[in-house]
Amino acid sequence: TKSSNHQSFEDPQNSNMGVAKTLSLSAAFYFLGIYISPYVISANFFDSRIGGTEGRIDTDYKYDEINPKEVKEGPDENPFEGITLLVHRNGEVDPCGAQKADPLAAIRSSMDHIDAPSSEFDKYDFDSVMTRALASSILSSDSCGPARGSAKNGIPELLNFCDMGEDHTPVLLDHENLVPLVDSHGDYYFPCHFHTREGVRIASIGELADLARKKKEGTCSPEQMSDSGTCASSSNELHIYAVPAGRLFIFAPKYVGEIFDLPHVKVSSGLPVSLKVISITPRVFDVINFFDRDESSRIVEKALKETSETHRMKRSSTGASGYNVNSQRTSENGFDTHGKEAQKVKRRCLDVLGFDHYEESMTDGLQVLRYNKTTAYIPHMDWIDDHYKREEHNFDSAGVGSNRFATILLYMSDLDENDGGETVFKEGWPVGQPVEERVQIDEVRN
Repeated sequence: TKSSNHQSFEDPQNSNMGVAKTLSLSAAFYFLGIYISPYVISANFFDSRIGGTEGRIDTDYKYDEINPKEVKEGPDENPFEGITLLVHRNGEVDPCGAQKADPLAAIRSSMDHIDAPSSEFDKYDFDSVMTRALASSILSSDSCGPARGSAKNGIPELLNFCDMGEDHTPVLLDHENLVPLVDSHGDYYFPCHFHTREGVRIASIGELADLARKKKEGTCSPEQMSDSGTCASSSNELHIYAVPAGRLFIFAPKYVGEIFDLPHVKVSSGLPVSLKVISITPRVFDVINFFDRDESSRIVEKALKETSETHRMKRSSTGASGYNVNSQRTSENGFDTHGKEAQKVKRRCLDVLGFDHYEESMTDGLQVLRYNKTTAYIPHMDWIDDHYKREEHNFDSAGVGSNRFATILLYMSDLDENDGGETVFKEGWPVGQPVEERVQIDEVRN
């Protein structure tokens, strides 16, 4: 990328970076018919909410809550009337299920299973209510099951997706806050959490109702846009994305060039932030208007003045722990973990990635990198591969471990055309390019 306010956003497990001559900054992150009647699922299939409110994590994020008791008693208008609710599995373009029953009626019924006082009703209670409403009434019982793996018979498929089981559900920092569902046999099921296409977490019934009301304004949703940019459907479809317990939101790009507007992400310049899809496999996005030149200059200046041995500019290393020089990485880098600009940028990064509050332990420090004419980092994975289990941390995120979830690259300087300094995703071929026209990296070197 050639502009200081454009950034690449990649899926680290599937990406490779090539020779770079620009001074760059990477922040890597650890990182989901018929109305269903009592004749299909027994009325007492779900029992009451378990657990209390002790141990819940306070956050600095404020939600646009409405009193849940008011929802149960009901306003005169139904915000979901005329709306078709469609549910996607996390990261998937196509919906896995469509509503078969009135969402408002199902939500009101699900409220009977929540014993939290109105003043304590939070996003975790909403997750439980919404998962219950979808599984028991709104969706058909065979909708939105796990894309792969086995499922328990006799329960709605959505519950098998939301709760992947103890062997596939990482225990995140807010795990104790989750409000499980319990069936008539006493089996526990953790709920999903729900996001918009742009990654905004839907944290209350009021927020869901507001999304439905906005759909009635008659605008064409991004999900309804065809590849040619025309509205493929005039129906009022409300798309939500279900993320399993212990998992993080993943964008679901449909085509190269697709735009995700992110008005919830605020920057110093006041300019609108958005993502532009530049590769679907691996997922790579250009982040528009993410930061400005003044922020860039202050970050670079602090990095160059740093004198501590652990954070100063020096030969780059590799690996999850310790200082390990690698002949395949010859750049220089320093770290800025708690500086004023670093904190602003890291918080902004988590906003872009769909986090609804900031968790310092979920981030690396800003890694300020300097590439000169003779330095590079050959194609590699930002994903940490601990095949032989030599590290103390469990990096197997297919199970209950955690790994780097995303890398955001900020380009702090620019170069003229043909001056070198490239970031290459060698597996990210242009869409539609014939295989015979692809040039391998070895051919370029020769």
